[in-house]
Amino acid sequence: MRGRGWRRIVSSGLGAFLLSGCLRSTLAPAGDGPRADGLTQARYDEKADSSRPSSDYQISAPPPTRPAARATPAPLESVELRIKPHEAQPPAQPADPPRPRIDPPPAPAKTDAPLVQALRAILEHHSAEEVKEQLKSFDVETSQALLVLLASAAELETGGVEHISPRDLVGLLDRLNILSMRLRERAPLILEHMCFCKWISNFGKYEPREQYCFQPGEVVKVYVEVRNFTSQREGTQYNTVLKGRMEIYEENQTKPFFVRDCEPQADPSRTARQDFFVNFRFPIPPNCPPGSYTLRIYIEDQTPAADGKKVKPRVAGSSLDFRVGGPIMPYLRTATDARAR
Repeated sequence: MRGRGWRRIVSSGLGAFLLSGCLRSTLAPAGDGPRADGLTQARYDEKADSSRPSSDYQISAPPPTRPAARATPAPLESVELRIKPHEAQPPAQPADPPRPRIDPPPAPAKTDAPLVQALRAILEHHSAEEVKEQLKSFDVETSQALLVLLASAAELETGGVEHISPRDLVGLLDRLNILSMRLRERAPLILEHMCFCKWISNFGKYEPREQYCFQPGEVVKVYVEVRNFTSQREGTQYNTVLKGRMEIYEENQTKPFFVRDCEPQADPSRTARQDFFVNFRFPIPPNCPPGSYTLRIYIEDQTPAADGKKVKPRVAGSSLDFRVGGPIMPYLRTATDARAR
């Protein structure tokens, strides 16, 4: 214990001695304070250097450095400044804001025409009331005609003309014939196959004359077929009433030389007539001088309408050229005159 204690005492004293030497070499004297002027500060520095005791630890001071020589400035170059005149420019327009995208509304579903809806109902075997409901926008006669046509079209669409049964074909023809009769009452009256004849037996059975040359007092026969006439049902039969008129004109004359009216007569039949002809017979006037003449025939349909309805009279006319007292070549003029008298 005694040897270790001495060692500690010697080490502490040696450390205190070395520490005091270091402090004296670095710290200034306690009695001197800082100087205000530069000369006093310089003298203080010299005194401190001469009176500073030496120490075992010397601090090396950096060598004094000389101030660097001032560099010669480079010559300045003259720069000409020009002010560019201000050019008036229109103010920039602000960009248009982006427009919001608007999608077009969806197109409304296209509705089928009434005819298409009615035909679809027939093909899908709907009831007759549902089919008629699709055609309620039409008048009664038009609706009935459309029903016949649409039913016929549907029947042909399912079987075809070549595969339709004979029984169905008969029903199809009957419906079309009835519709044809209804429409003929509204069509213009037409005269066809008008000619002078040697003899006339029936519809389509006659012998035309080769020469249209007659003598005064000779009886003349004229055959005329009529189309689109009315065959109206009255009770258990059908009636057709036509009125005729004949006019003979001399050449280049506008006033008739001879006129004859044929009183209307009803022509009854058990079934509706599909064709009709008129046989005109008249003598050449005895006082008719030789020359060229024109025969004009007018036919008016006077068949009463159904339910006593008043209808506009339909009149058709046609003409033939002939000669009296000399030969003339046969000539037929079938210009139809459909104007009402």
